Amino acid sequence: MLSRTADGQLSTIAGACRSQKAGARAVFDVTAGQMVRRLVAVLAIAGLHAARATTFYVAAAGNDTNPGTLARPWRTVGKAAAAMVAGDSVLIRAGIYYESVNPARSGTSSDPITYAAYDTESVVIDGSELVTGWLPDSGNRYRASVGFACDPRFTATRDPSGNYGGLVTQNGAKMQYAMEMSPAAVDSPGEYYMNDSASPPFTIYACVRDLGSGTDPNNYEIRVGRRRKGFDIDGGEDWLVCDGITFRNYNDNAIHSIGTTDCEFRRLTLHTSFITGIYLTGNSNRCLIDGCAFWDNGHGGIELASTRQTVVRKSRFLKRDLGDGCGGNGAHLWLGPVNLFADSNLIENNLAFGTGRYGYAGPFAAIAGSYNILRHNSVVNSRGGAIALLDGGHNTVVNNACDMSAAAVHAIAVFPNACRDSFQFFKGNCLYAQNPTDKYWWNNVRYSSLAAWESAGAQVGNFDCLPGFVDPGNEDLHLAAESPCIDRGTPDSAAAEDYEGTPRPQGPGYDAGACEFIPLGIADRPYCALPDAQPTIVRGTLFLPSLPRGTRCSLLNAAGRRVADLVAGPNDVRHVAPGVHFVRTTGKPAAGRILLID
Repeated sequence: MLSRTADGQLSTIAGACRSQKAGARAVFDVTAGQMVRRLVAVLAIAGLHAARATTFYVAAAGNDTNPGTLARPWRTVGKAAAAMVAGDSVLIRAGIYYESVNPARSGTSSDPITYAAYDTESVVIDGSELVTGWLPDSGNRYRASVGFACDPRFTATRDPSGNYGGLVTQNGAKMQYAMEMSPAAVDSPGEYYMNDSASPPFTIYACVRDLGSGTDPNNYEIRVGRRRKGFDIDGGEDWLVCDGITFRNYNDNAIHSIGTTDCEFRRLTLHTSFITGIYLTGNSNRCLIDGCAFWDNGHGGIELASTRQTVVRKSRFLKRDLGDGCGGNGAHLWLGPVNLFADSNLIENNLAFGTGRYGYAGPFAAIAGSYNILRHNSVVNSRGGAIALLDGGHNTVVNNACDMSAAAVHAIAVFPNACRDSFQFFKGNCLYAQNPTDKYWWNNVRYSSLAAWESAGAQVGNFDCLPGFVDPGNEDLHLAAESPCIDRGTPDSAAAEDYEGTPRPQGPGYDAGACEFIPLGIADRPYCALPDAQPTIVRGTLFLPSLPRGTRCSLLNAAGRRVADLVAGPNDVRHVAPGVHFVRTTGKPAAGRILLID
């Protein structure tokens, strides 16, 4: 739990964002004394921690009457959640677990409670239940009986948040609730309705999409969101770690936290839930969301409501549209939704593609709060624009790269409540929008010129041009060699490393965007002298030695553009144009890997 926050430093960012006079910016740091005291405290109790910590195991073929060992694992993660105390861990074997997890106890700063996938195995915790036995009703509409209790959202005309229906999926893609709220209204592919009986059995009506097997739901996997939340920290449990798990198909938030502090959510995948991927509220402070992926969550990927000193970094907000527009692709990030302000949070080194949910064209990042830092994020074609400041002041927005070239939306919007006697700081941002009259907003005035927008808001140092990503259509947001974002960022509040952990800066200045450009060398002879276990080319075939597990490899030209994906072993490169090329491994070129293909 020591490796928390920005710039790769040892910190918990408690008290790091301080109120400052107009013109000042929030700072994330930690004093040397604090670091030493924390380190001494950890070393002092290390022996005690090692003596009492227990690792439990869960497997799909296990049994909750077992002792929870590797040889005799439990069957459910819920069993582990009920048993674990501070310092304990549960390692979950590969499989799909249909349940909700409610942590029963808190860890401590030195003894967190950890929920993690075993090794790199694929672990899915799922909130849905399969519906079978469909019968013809009328035309292409079918009906089925649901004999188990469902989340109450299904059985109410409208829930308190104003959300209709609940989660229903066809082969993993969301279906759309029939807004007229009657069986007869279910008359278009991808629609459903469930009656409002007080208790099961319920009747569900559906028109499925023809995905190649006709319109009979019995030919597809139709699932309903039986459970409301996935990882439900509703008792304010603190110092929890959740790592390497997929949460999907919940009728509310996949991860829901009220009043928790100092929790870490690492390398999670959160998709296809009815509301939000991760929802932190009620002073859920000093949390870390690191290396996660979000898509197809109805209200967004992350919502921080009344949340402070939390870090969101190195995560991907993706556009999948698995439901053909039904149910949306909510992948975006809200700070301070519904007047629950979020203050002193750090959002850095994230990638966003086509975010903004169905029915609400929200921006990638919508902020209502103060003293937040939004830096080094790369955003492509968000449905509601790249960045919006809704309320609050003293927010720092630096070194972001935004490409709104395929969406008729603004790149940046600062609303009246965020202009009211409040200082905001924008610098080093690449802000591109193709809408000729509606590129930038300040205090509800729309500008087509970045210079006019900067003048209205007393800002300087931003630039208006395409960021020059390598291949945004295929979600490659590295900077090409000719990118105008290279060395154009500001050192003010800049991050110390990029999305992939590369130190910043790599050149004379900081780059805008999540990925720092790494300057290339030039080969001075037809074939570089490559050391052992490096790529080699013989007669149009590039041979790549075995790669570490999880490593991706690409062949790039001298301009930094990807021309081929490589696999371990032989790769046919006869189609590649002659010229200087190099091999990039997991986004980072390595010395001596420059090749010439002729």
